[in-house]
Amino acid sequence: MIHSLSGGVIKDGGRHTFVKVKFDDGEERWYLSDEFSPLNGMKVAVNYNGRVCVGKVVRVDTNLSGQATPIPVKRAESVISVIFDEE
Repeated sequence: MIHSLSGGVIKDGGRHTFVKVKFDDGEERWYLSDEFSPLNGMKVAVNYNGRVCVGKVVRVDTNLSGQATPIPVKRAESVISVIFDEE
């Protein structure tokens, strides 16, 4: 466990990947994506307003410490899956 210089304990010493997802209505939200590695422009399935929706990844932040994430890790919802279009 890592300790801060002030004597406290840093709770989450792990590294995380977060993606910002944009939806058809224009809203953007951050999601935890430790199990998947989507790239900008890819579609992902996520929970959005109480249902599973598909959105487009507009930003990917990798290798973030638990203290430097865009939203708290404990509150973050995870990406359910990456959607691959068949063309």
